[in-house]
Parts: sequence; structure tokens; C-alpha cells
Amino acid sequence: MAYTDFILTARAFTGDDEDDDGPGLDADQEFLALGAANLGAGALHGFPVSSSASRTALAASAGARSQAYS
Repeated sequence: MAYTDFILTARAFTGDDEDDDGPGLDADQEFLALGAANLGAGALHGFPVSSSASRTALAASAGARSQAYS
């Protein structure tokens, strides 16, 4: 469930413009990264890793360009 939320949010906010120099979306790489993060959280007794579509939308509307806004 977390993966589908993450990918749908990423697709909505990934620039499809040809003049956009940002990184593209590789769904396979994102799946492996999410799995590795959750394995690490499980091994260290942490919380499951997921994304927050509402925070992403809020950051985009506020003009945030990096994760530093958090």
C-alpha cells in the first residue's frame, strides 16, 4: 500500500518537461529503496517507512525545491 501511494505521488510531482533537469522516476529503484529502508527499520526496531502525499502537495504549493523545507 505504501509503495503505490509513493509512486502515484511521485508521478504527480515528477516534471515531464524536456527542459526539466531534475531526476526522472525509476519505479524499480524506488521499490528497492523503500524495501531496503523498511528492512533497516525492522532490524533496528523502527517505524515503517512511507511517504506523505499531503506534505508533498503542501511543499510544492509553497514553492519548496528540496527536502530542506521540513
